[in-house]
Amino acid sequence: MKINFSILTFFSVLVFTLGIVSCEKEIDVELENTKPKLVVEGVIETGQYAYVSLSKSSPYFATIDTN
Repeated sequence: MKINFSILTFFSVLVFTLGIVSCEKEIDVELENTKPKLVVEGVIETGQYAYVSLSKSSPYFATIDTN
């Protein structure tokens, strides 16, 4: 029984390792620069004031400045 468990463990580790290693592929995605759009976000809850936030969209890879 111990031999079968060792073989099963070996093949499981081998298949897992090959699955992880073989799934690497670098993909370069070129995103277009678009004009910023107005973003409206609102929340309405019972017993609370309505909350509306206005902001502009930003490019996906842009750095975020919290100031």
